[in-house]
Amino acid sequence: MRIQSQCRSWLLNWRGCGGNDAAWTQDATSHPHESHLLKLDASKAAAHLDWHPVLLLPTALEWIVEWYRAYQAGADLRRMTEAQLDRYQALLQKTKSAVSPH
Repeated sequence: MRIQSQCRSWLLNWRGCGGNDAAWTQDATSHPHESHLLKLDASKAAAHLDWHPVLLLPTALEWIVEWYRAYQAGADLRRMTEAQLDRYQALLQKTKSAVSPH
């Protein structure tokens, strides 16, 4: 997923949580060539560590927005973080049981 797509997805999540004031603009200035090649890539982690993501990027972005919204609202962030960790661990267990032999 390109960075521009990630920004749009994050912004839609943020606005969906009531953040209608959120916006971003693409910087039109000249950048080094590498800036067009930047991407998130977990292929080395998969190849060398047998690691695979539990959360898809859209879900991860939703969780990030959820956490920052809780922060802005003055919510109990420890409770929020623990709840997200519990959800993550539940997904991890589902993932492990789906790929392990029965």
